[in-house]
Amino acid sequence: MTISGVSRGMRRGLGMVLLLCLGACQAGGSLASDSTGDPVSIGRGTQRVVINYLIAHGMAESYVMSGRATAADLLDLVRFDHSALVALRGHEADPNWTSLKQAAGAVSALMDYTTMMDTAASPSRPRAASR
Repeated sequence: MTISGVSRGMRRGLGMVLLLCLGACQAGGSLASDSTGDPVSIGRGTQRVVINYLIAHGMAESYVMSGRATAADLLDLVRFDHSALVALRGHEADPNWTSLKQAAGAVSALMDYTTMMDTAASPSRPRAASR
């Protein structure tokens, strides 16, 4: 079954599940305030950021697949997604609190942009031709 074959209700349900997962990930507390340098804490922080990246990437993909994204939106989404992925790879290469904060910020920017664009375009009025 393809993404385009999924019903609107099912996509909304999936969106709610993803938002609940995001909320659960964020409920663990602030990573920046924990400066113990404990590798286990950094590992848990890394896991949260990677999960958030996957959620944000899925949100961006869903927005693109909806047919509402303009050419400019697509370029911006690619830039934000690439920036988040590069930051995550940088943290993977040198796992420390600074690189974790940079990766979290880049993932947050991707999610914020996707959320802003998704809520700005009305689902009943696509912004761009989907086909």
